[in-house]
Amino acid sequence: MPPDDLRSLSQVCSTINAALVPLIYRTVTFRAASEWALNVLDIDSFFWNHAHSQPLCYLHHTRHLNIQAPIYIARFNRCVHHSIFRTSGLREASSTLGTSDDAKAHRHFLDDISEQMHLIFACLKENSLRSFQWVYLLGIAILLAFLMLTRTCVPPGILDENGYICRHHKGLRKLSLITDGSCSQAGDALDGLSEFSSLEVLEWEGIQQPAEADSLRRCIRQNAAHLTNLSIGFVSFTDAPDLFDEIFGQQSGMCHSSALPSLSSLALCKVPFPQTLPPSLALRCGSLRGLVLRDCPNQLRFLSSLSRSQDTLQLKLFEFACDNLLNGFGEDLTPVLTFLASFKGLRHLYLKLSNFEEASRVESVIRHHQSTLESLSYHERRLVPIDDEGLFEEERDVSPRWICDQRDILNPSCLSALGLCSSPPVVRLCLEPLARHSIIEILHIRFTGAERFHRDIPLEIISRLGTKQSRDICQDYGIESAAQRPFSNSWSDLTSIVNDGSTSRPTWETSDGADKTLSASSEAEEFLSFAEWAFGPTGLPKLQVLAFGDFSHKDQFQKQQFLTRRRFYEKERRYNEYQRPACGREPNLSPSFYAASPADISTWEDLRVDGARFLSACPAIGLIESPYA
Repeated sequence: MPPDDLRSLSQVCSTINAALVPLIYRTVTFRAASEWALNVLDIDSFFWNHAHSQPLCYLHHTRHLNIQAPIYIARFNRCVHHSIFRTSGLREASSTLGTSDDAKAHRHFLDDISEQMHLIFACLKENSLRSFQWVYLLGIAILLAFLMLTRTCVPPGILDENGYICRHHKGLRKLSLITDGSCSQAGDALDGLSEFSSLEVLEWEGIQQPAEADSLRRCIRQNAAHLTNLSIGFVSFTDAPDLFDEIFGQQSGMCHSSALPSLSSLALCKVPFPQTLPPSLALRCGSLRGLVLRDCPNQLRFLSSLSRSQDTLQLKLFEFACDNLLNGFGEDLTPVLTFLASFKGLRHLYLKLSNFEEASRVESVIRHHQSTLESLSYHERRLVPIDDEGLFEEERDVSPRWICDQRDILNPSCLSALGLCSSPPVVRLCLEPLARHSIIEILHIRFTGAERFHRDIPLEIISRLGTKQSRDICQDYGIESAAQRPFSNSWSDLTSIVNDGSTSRPTWETSDGADKTLSASSEAEEFLSFAEWAFGPTGLPKLQVLAFGDFSHKDQFQKQQFLTRRRFYEKERRYNEYQRPACGREPNLSPSFYAASPADISTWEDLRVDGARFLSACPAIGLIESPYA
């Protein structure tokens, strides 16, 4: 049952309340409403709203604690530079903030967050957390797993050797971090990660400082025997050390044992591979079921080494993103194609290929796995001329040539989810002959959000329909506010302080490099026309979710994405109960579909593929960047 329904039901009587409180507070989320005020969490409001009760009793049930904050524009230096002065809890005079003494201001920032966090820690049960999430500036996820996705430097006293989590919750099974290594003060507060000895899932994105890399290395070694999921993301590959031995082990004589024998899922972003790889590498990857490689130097050579064994690989998911100009060293796609052809049984294939001359050759490996593929996402980018003389080029999305030329490579009777980077009319041209036998439940028309960052796609689409008060409706659906966040049970209603914007020029590119610039109105009209067909009687009969735009990094591109869900008149009452927009009304988009939210759990009900994971595959940019890269 959704959290909102649980809380409503708990108000019926004291007996039901006592039974439901452990469920309601098992997962708790605190957040900052704005990335320009990262030190303003809604922790104070939680304790204020629960002053009449006992927060200690409630948080004793917490097993999953999340600390979150938005990230749209500020993708580095997210600490003291993105905070506001708070009078509570500061020991020093306020005059020290905003002065040239950056270190003192930074200290105030960390102290402010630390004091708020320790209000929560004081209410947690000893050694009860199983996950911890840091998803914003500073984030904590909780007791069964530790997800820390706060996207800023971490205050001392939390994850250092003497930190609260390291001392009092050593039984963590999941640790998930998104940190901002661009801060010169970062790294030292994370030297306690090796204190955890029961981790099964370790995820860390935003690594940049040498101290962070060293802490990561020690943590992997400490938990090597039982790590099942490992995800590592560096801000820049120039900052990344050689972690090959920690992940794949060292060859000693005739011994080829893996360093991580239980590893089933490996995701690496900007993690370099050695120039020379051992021939026994494939023998060390036999347990892998999921492999994600994003912009890792020498990753093509890594795949070449893996493809030498055709018997040990049993991958079910493969995600690959590579810019041939940056880290492909001008090579062709042969290593990728050879690797994918070296085994069978792949169920999920996600590819983003940039600046490869013969990208159309990928059709052969799609056909190779055609009988088992359940989801396929394909995104192609290329340098194209932006002036008549061809003197200047810019990397743009391109529509792959094989979409229309080789429709037979798509198996409509097996694919449950399909993502293509192309215009809606071209996607329709591709799918129309296959529609009758299609079982596609999720269809994603992809584009790179950064190219349309000055646009408000949801507003354009709803405005095109002539919906009155379209901006209010967009806001009601959480498109412009922090009111709807994925899987949140925050108790405050803080709103964003600043609405971000940028400049860019949206374009679609055809495979021959011809430039087709779409106005906002025509692009919205094309999408709506496609949606009417896709959900209509001659469209895709099994389609449940149609996504348009960039869904990478959750809601980072919230104004460059639009999600629709099929209406079911025979179940309209049930679906209305589970659709929870911020207001009581719903945009009257069409008799056949409605505007949906990725945060609404009913959007993903009864689907065979993890919809949120599928839409976020192959992001165009990293979540955290370096100001010096």
